[in-house]
Amino acid sequence: MIIREFLCIHESGTVLFHRKYQTGNSTDIILRSGLISALYNYATAVENDAIDILQMSKVSLFFKKREQPLLFVIFIESTINPQWCEKEIDFLLERFFIRFPEVMWQREVVDISIFESFSKDADEILIPLGKKIALLLFLIEDGLLTEEEYLQEGLDTLGRKIGNRLLEKHHDSFKQALSKGQNFVLARIDKLVMQLDGEHVKREDLRYFLHCDGCFFCQIEKSGCFFEEFLSSLLSSLGIEDVELALIE
Repeated sequence: MIIREFLCIHESGTVLFHRKYQTGNSTDIILRSGLISALYNYATAVENDAIDILQMSKVSLFFKKREQPLLFVIFIESTINPQWCEKEIDFLLERFFIRFPEVMWQREVVDISIFESFSKDADEILIPLGKKIALLLFLIEDGLLTEEEYLQEGLDTLGRKIGNRLLEKHHDSFKQALSKGQNFVLARIDKLVMQLDGEHVKREDLRYFLHCDGCFFCQIEKSGCFFEEFLSSLLSSLGIEDVELALIE
C-alpha cells in the first residue's frame, strides 16, 4: 500500500487516531508518535520553522497542522510526490473536523475512544488515494502522462488525452482487434479499463455504466470523470458509435 499510515496527535502527546495500511514495523505507536511530535515541536519552537515533509529512504512523513492543538501525519512511500496527495488529505481533514468538532479535542484530557469510528472515513479516502497514485505511476511510467500535466490539469480532464496516446501506442493491437469484430475491441477496452483500475466502470453489452456516485476519484475531482473522457476518446477514435456511456451520479 502506497499510503502506509495516518496519524492524528494531540499536542499533549496523546494519539487520538491511528490507522495502519501496511503490515510490519512493530515499533510502539506511542513511542513513535512521541518522537514525531517532539521533532515537529522542536522545529516550530526552536527553529521557528514548520516541517511539511520529512523524507527518509523508504518512507516520507507528510505533516498537516490545520487546527491547534492537532497534528496530522501521513506516512507515504518516499518515491511519491506529496503534491499528489494534497487534495485528498485536505478533504480527509475537513471530514475529521466535521465529525469531531472542537469541543471533542480542545481539552487537556481527551476521550480517544470517540475517534475510533473515523476508521471508515479514513479508509474511504486513503485506500482509493493509494489506488489513484498507483494509476498515476502506471501512466507516467508507461509514457501516457507527465507529472507536470497531472499537477496542472488534474486527472479528470486528461482522460481524452491519455486515451489518444494509448490508442497510438497500441495501434497494432487495436487494429488486430478491429479486424475480428466490435466485441473483440470492447473486450480489449475492458481489459485496459481494469488495468487502469476502473472499478466503478461496468459494461453490459453495448452500454458502459460509470457509477461515479460511488467513485472517490469523481467525488474529489468534481469537475468530471476520467473514465468518461477516456472511453469517449477510444470509442470515437475507433469509429464505434453504437456504444453508450451512462454516467450515474
